[in-house]
Amino acid sequence: IPAQSEHRDLAWEFISIAMNRENQRTWAISRAYVPVRRSLAEDTAFTESIPFYPVIEQTLPIARTRPAIPEYPQVSAAIQTALQSIMLGEADVAEALEAATAQVNQVLR
Repeated sequence: IPAQSEHRDLAWEFISIAMNRENQRTWAISRAYVPVRRSLAEDTAFTESIPFYPVIEQTLPIARTRPAIPEYPQVSAAIQTALQSIMLGEADVAEALEAATAQVNQVLR
């Protein structure tokens, strides 16, 4: 919350409500999202409502947030294109990732 914000207390109240445990649980489950609160990670409701949640759970220790760079939308598009071509059988994994790597390298130069 910016220090010069006119309604800092109201902003903090909104954040507190939106991010409380129960609201985060309801929001994440209703959208099949991974919980952002560690305290929700072992909630059985996620396993019950998201069939692939155990697989997601296994990846969390190595997961990282996407970089906060202006080029990220282009990087994301290259990754998505590669994944789609793999899933559609249009390219094998190595060639799809090589193409994505070339695109990303070009964007980041």
